[in-house]
Amino acid sequence: MIKKGIKIFVSFILLVLLYLVFNYIEVDKYNDTSSNYSFDSTLYEKYAFAGEHFPFNVKSKRRKFERELKKIARHSTEMAIMLRNAELWFPIIEPILKRKGIPDDFKYIAVVESGLQSEQISQRSAVGFWQIMKGTGIEFGLHVNNEIDERYNPVKSTYAVCRFFNYTRKYFGNWTNAAASYNMGMPALIRACKRHKTNSYHDLKLNNESSRYIYKILAYKEILEHPDKYKLKKWPRKFKLNIRLFPITRTVKNVKIWCKQNGLNYKVVKKYNPWIIGNSLTINDEIKRYDLMLPK
Repeated sequence: MIKKGIKIFVSFILLVLLYLVFNYIEVDKYNDTSSNYSFDSTLYEKYAFAGEHFPFNVKSKRRKFERELKKIARHSTEMAIMLRNAELWFPIIEPILKRKGIPDDFKYIAVVESGLQSEQISQRSAVGFWQIMKGTGIEFGLHVNNEIDERYNPVKSTYAVCRFFNYTRKYFGNWTNAAASYNMGMPALIRACKRHKTNSYHDLKLNNESSRYIYKILAYKEILEHPDKYKLKKWPRKFKLNIRLFPITRTVKNVKIWCKQNGLNYKVVKKYNPWIIGNSLTINDEIKRYDLMLPK
């Protein structure tokens, strides 16, 4: 009985040792700085989010950013698709951000949230480019009913989140916190600032997701702005996409029939207007007009 107990104990010790060795190898491999995606610390001053520089003079901050770069750049196929999505949708998002006084870097939040895939749905039922919850979307002024869900509308949803970004920027006093609050929520960020007696995102002790969020945005910005540097091939484009708006000012009882009558391809209409979730569009006192996005 004693010998059996000793054997079990020895086996347990061996398992623990194997686990520790395996994790050491994995961590060492993960922190390998010989990768093609290593961060040039001598150029840290050029890396900024919305004009606000990161404290990359601190080694731990540089390593955090480098880890995000490695993770993202490792998935070359996924990044190639994301690069194509950026070419399609950034020209739609960028003018809206500029018009509302939001720094251009905020477009990378949509990349982090959804990969610029309008049909993306999270486990918590957040949808669209900006991953907006139903209640939040209604609070933002978006219409959500059995005919339409404007959280899927890249134009209207971008205008909606701009109101949030401007409000949180005014409240926190900087763009970095405004972006962080989009991930973790204003109440949680306010509590964190009070708990740590600082208004600097970089000095807060947050959960893993929130502490990585801004670094992930910056990593996507770096890779999408310099795809060649990270050996990413741009998606082959046979044409340059131009979007035109097709106004609807009268109720459409059947979208499929209406498309046929107006010489429009129903599948194309649905592809560029995923916010149409029903088969009718009602014009009333609340909604006086719809603008369909169509490629020229």
